[in-house]
Amino acid sequence: MLRFAFRNLLSRPARSLLSLLGLTVAIAGMVGLFSVAEGIDAMVGETFGRFPGLLVMQKGAPIPLFSRVPKAWAKEIEALPGINAVSAEIWVRVNRVNDKDIISPPRFLFGADIPAHYRLKYSVYKDAIYKGRYLDDSDVDQARTVISRQIAREFEVDVGDSFVVNGVTFEIVGLYHCGSLLLDVAIIADQSLVRRMSLFDPSIVCSFYVEPTGEIANDELVEWMQELFHD
Repeated sequence: MLRFAFRNLLSRPARSLLSLLGLTVAIAGMVGLFSVAEGIDAMVGETFGRFPGLLVMQKGAPIPLFSRVPKAWAKEIEALPGINAVSAEIWVRVNRVNDKDIISPPRFLFGADIPAHYRLKYSVYKDAIYKGRYLDDSDVDQARTVISRQIAREFEVDVGDSFVVNGVTFEIVGLYHCGSLLLDVAIIADQSLVRRMSLFDPSIVCSFYVEPTGEIANDELVEWMQELFHD
C-alpha cells in the first residue's frame, strides 16, 4: 500500500506539489487565525486589567459598544455595600469627523457621566490627560470634548480647536494618551449630548463602571450583582 502511494506521488509530481501547497496554506492560515485571536484576547484582557473596578455589561456582549442595560440599575448597584461610585457609560460609533468618513481605524463617541467621574478615585481617561483638562461640571450639556493624542494627530487638531463629529461642532478642551489601541479610540463628551446626537434611548446605557471602596473583594461584589440581576 505504501509502495502504491509513493508511486502515485512520484508519477504525478505537479499534482503532488499542488496538494502539498494547498495543505501548507490551509495549515498556515489556521495558525495565523489562532494567533490573531489569541493576540486580540490578550489585548482585551490587558486593557480591562487596567481598571481596578468592575465593568457591568449585558451578558454575552464582548465590549460595551454592543451592550445594552437599564439605566435604573445604577441605583440598585449603588445600594450594594462596598460601592464607592457607579458611572454609567454610553458608546456610539463615529461615522464622520471633519468631513471625513470614518471606516478604519474606528472611532467612538464616549458619553461620559461627568459628575460620577469625579466621584471615582481612578478614571482611566481623566488620569491619562497630558494636555488641557478633562471634562468637568461646566461641560455638562455643552459641545466640548476630550480626544486622544492619536486622533488629534490624525486630524491635525489641538486643544482649543474646533472638531466636527457626526455633524456637531465640538471645542477640544483636552488631550489624553493611554497607549492602548482599544482605549485611544474614544472621543469623550457629555452623556446627555451624546444621547441627543445618537437618538439613544434615555432609559438605556451601554455599561456601568463600578468602583468598590476596597473593603469588599471584587469577587464577592460580582456574586451579589449576579444575584441582584439574575445573571
